[in-house]
Amino acid sequence: MVVRQAFFDTRAALREAGIEEDAVEADLLLRLATGKGHLEQDSERELSCAEEKTLAALTRRRCTRYPAQYLAGRWPFYGLELTVGEGVLIPRADTETVVDRALEMIAEKAAPRVLDLCAGSGAIGLAIGSMRPDAQITLVERSDAALHYCRENAQGKAAVVQADVFGYEKELAPGGVDCLVCNPPYVTETEYRDLAPELFFEPREALVAAREGLAFYEYLARAYRPAMAPGGALVFEIGAAQRVPVETLLARWDWQEIGCVRDLGGNDRCVFARAPKDAAEYARFCADVP
Repeated sequence: MVVRQAFFDTRAALREAGIEEDAVEADLLLRLATGKGHLEQDSERELSCAEEKTLAALTRRRCTRYPAQYLAGRWPFYGLELTVGEGVLIPRADTETVVDRALEMIAEKAAPRVLDLCAGSGAIGLAIGSMRPDAQITLVERSDAALHYCRENAQGKAAVVQADVFGYEKELAPGGVDCLVCNPPYVTETEYRDLAPELFFEPREALVAAREGLAFYEYLARAYRPAMAPGGALVFEIGAAQRVPVETLLARWDWQEIGCVRDLGGNDRCVFARAPKDAAEYARFCADVP
């Protein structure tokens, strides 16, 4: 089979499986099988037997709605190429909103101490570090499977800690965090049942949270206050319908300068806040932890 026909046949199979971006994904699968996309090689070149078999296997797997990112094994995020695979949440372009906002909030801070909780592949923290080489990045992840990818991606560019965020705050020095970033599980049980088929291949524990998706926000907004430096930044990724409840939680626990940023699709995606800068307010902020 020649390259041109292989590309069109792959597109047709993907379209039949309900995959909307069939042209983009057919090109990706052809690239994985041959090393080049269909426009980068002679369209009339005959695929080798090995290439044809590899392409067919990749196409069959993708048509089960197995994520293309896992097939590729690496995926771009904020200019980085991150290793991904089963057991770790796939980095998504919408999450770059969190990185942008965090960078803005630490722009004037020299050598900021950045804590990335529920780090997964390390995407957020490593992206911040790529733009701020002076930053001290710590990636915190509980899952053994996700930790494998986190460590592989960090490669000495960040400290990697295996810990449960529900309790890790006890290991932190008071006032030791200038920026806390987190893309926590925030999908509700009801929402989970209606997700795209690809998401069921990703770790459920990285997606679903108790208390109508708010469990992590409730805990982090309260328990991590003593760890924040005066004026320290907090930046959360949120679900599109969670702006009001998350902002309400932050206000309840005396966070200041609370706001929200939308992603490229126009959905609320990132809620942010600061710890108080005033000494008296900061003292109350840190002391009032049940």
